[in-house]
Amino acid sequence: MPTPEPDLHRRLRLRFQAEGRPGLFAVLQAAVGSVLAGGFRLDSLQAVGRQSFVFAGTALATGAPVVVKQAAFDYGNAVAHTAAGVTTARHALRVEYDALRACTTGHFPVPVALLTAAPVVPAAADIPSLAAEELFLVEEHIRGISLTRAALEAWPALPAPAREDAARRVAAGFVAFWEALWAAGWYYGDVSAGNLMLEEGGRLRVVDGGSAVPAAAEACPSGYTPAFMTPRLFEALSQGRPVPGNLATVLPPLAKVLHFALTRKEPLNGALPDLDHSALHEYTPACRQALAALLHLDAHPEELSAARAALLGWANPPARQASLDGGDPA
Repeated sequence: MPTPEPDLHRRLRLRFQAEGRPGLFAVLQAAVGSVLAGGFRLDSLQAVGRQSFVFAGTALATGAPVVVKQAAFDYGNAVAHTAAGVTTARHALRVEYDALRACTTGHFPVPVALLTAAPVVPAAADIPSLAAEELFLVEEHIRGISLTRAALEAWPALPAPAREDAARRVAAGFVAFWEALWAAGWYYGDVSAGNLMLEEGGRLRVVDGGSAVPAAAEACPSGYTPAFMTPRLFEALSQGRPVPGNLATVLPPLAKVLHFALTRKEPLNGALPDLDHSALHEYTPACRQALAALLHLDAHPEELSAARAALLGWANPPARQASLDGGDPA
């Protein structure tokens, strides 16, 4: 009896079929087993993003698991790859590498290497602009589960206070990460349950540094996940307009992430979640108030200070903070 195809491979095949690129999975799978010049073996195809193909790999010198990214190219459409377009696509990996290095809080994956090596996808040999060499970003492999899986599989078994406490840690951790990264000169916008991961013990990690861009007064909204976009962001994306590159822009999507994690209600593209959802009544009033304050920012970004205070007041209530500090909660 043949070995069943892994679920991940099946999902990737279905995705490529839906996108009209049914042969791309086999093209990328042919790279598995390759060894980069720096001594990193590609073990399996893991994901395909807007900017990158992502492989799970191994650092041969240490045996440590790593993630290897290369720019996402459509190998079935050779004429689409101009020299300028290829340069732009690879430049995004350099930007991501710089953003990972700038993160001082430990939330992003640790960058291991940015290296140039022979292409690992055999089909690159048939495309002149891709045949000579490829750029690879090697980074830490984070062990944990996405917030999506935590919300759907792990958290339902917990009592409501424990679920809320886990959501508090996510909220407080994300704000600390975002503000430190912004202070270091970078803006992160793609807040989604799939990009937030929880290591064993609940520590928050942020796995997709590819959407980070240099901090500026305005940011391009193309790096957002539609399901967690709020009406203002969704409208900006539809019209190709930039959005303010500040915390007021990312806190409403964070509220959608937290709402999903606490209610398991699937988010809708560009819509605000239901704050009267029955599941929210399992949690404290401060939780509902914080979510409402964050979502209110979508229409009233000028009220950032009040929303941030509501969020951190819920995420770090006095009793919980005393417990974390080793003091007496009373």
